[in-house]
Amino acid sequence: MSSHAKQVRHELFEAIDTIASEQDKWIKNPKSDFTRKRHFTFKQVIKCLLGFEAKSLGTELLEAFNFQHHIPTVSALCQARDKISSDAFLALFNQFQPEPKHCNLYHGYRLLAHDGSDLKIPLNSDDETTYINQGEKSCNLIHVNALYDLLNRNFKALSIENKCEYDERKSLIKMAEQLEEPSILIADRGYRSLNVYEHLREAGHYFVIRESDTTARNGFLNSLQLSQDKEFDKVIHFQLSRRQTKEVKVNPNIRLLSSTSKFDKLPPHQKMLYPMSLRVVRIKIGEERYESLVTNLPSNEFSTADLKQLYHLRWGIETAFRELKYTLGMNWFHAKKKELIKQEIIARFIMYNFSMQIAMGVEIKKNSTQYLYQINYTRAFSICREYFKHPKCAVEDLIQNFILPVRPNRADQRKLKVKPFVGFLYRIA
Repeated sequence: MSSHAKQVRHELFEAIDTIASEQDKWIKNPKSDFTRKRHFTFKQVIKCLLGFEAKSLGTELLEAFNFQHHIPTVSALCQARDKISSDAFLALFNQFQPEPKHCNLYHGYRLLAHDGSDLKIPLNSDDETTYINQGEKSCNLIHVNALYDLLNRNFKALSIENKCEYDERKSLIKMAEQLEEPSILIADRGYRSLNVYEHLREAGHYFVIRESDTTARNGFLNSLQLSQDKEFDKVIHFQLSRRQTKEVKVNPNIRLLSSTSKFDKLPPHQKMLYPMSLRVVRIKIGEERYESLVTNLPSNEFSTADLKQLYHLRWGIETAFRELKYTLGMNWFHAKKKELIKQEIIARFIMYNFSMQIAMGVEIKKNSTQYLYQINYTRAFSICREYFKHPKCAVEDLIQNFILPVRPNRADQRKLKVKPFVGFLYRIA
């Protein structure tokens, strides 16, 4: 086994030790919780939850304690984890940020995608912050926002919000402002906002965000009188104003902001004009089909083809969420309380980063076949989770045994189907 897999595992357990050494910060009652000798210590609870899959809680405990004769009860685990705040897992996530074996950059910049995903939790109509009233289809949802390194395949930041209170744009701005190095941030059409563009620019980052096309009747680009029947790549200059004067309304270079429009750099009742410049790129993606991107990347360094490739790479965060939900089991919880559910969500993100960094460091053996091969990441996640529990597992040799041919330019229509919360009685025994 190479030193890379050992190093990643060592970093994770070192981070767990660091969080455990400060456990009084993360437990609800430091004077009484985890003070007496019990089956579960603070550190054991953390490790146990990190290794969870989608099985019943009893089976999870059997596997966690290697099928020994005397294992803690399900009740003991539930009581122990209820003493710990989900902030402990968030601190562990931030503490454990392993550097990839080979850091991949695009023109010298990290490519970071921001997106969010809804997760169904047990039905509770009394929780107004998560309850969505849809008659027979009513449900409770929490929303996860994440910042994902597309080329190195690891999550850099995350936040969990109640569905009725979530704000993806605010989450993107906050995460971007906390980044230490200039990066290229990529997001889909849900993030289009002049306020977002200006915050990212002021934070020293580049961005590529999909906008409503020029043909969209109420879209921002439609009001700028841009071409609606061909591709283009141009820089537009305009000014923003809060004043509804005749001069402002008739000037095509001034965009009027209503009193309810969110733009932090120009508060309501402000009389000044705020100048902005954006590069708008319209790309043809099919027969009479176009998409428009807004960016601040310089055209002399990043061509239209580069921007098209950059936005195409954004799909990596969608794939990562799918792997989190259906391979690592983020859709299957072992608790009803919202705070405990947050523990498991963050634990899945930690295990994703742990598994992916080990898998990305595995070199595929070259062969004489005509196809290029890649790692089967579904199998790799299972192997890495076993390696987390049992360090003698030949993690890299096993990962090398499961590979798949690379099949580029494949197209398949996205299947959107609502996934229900999986009840506790319908788990693998």
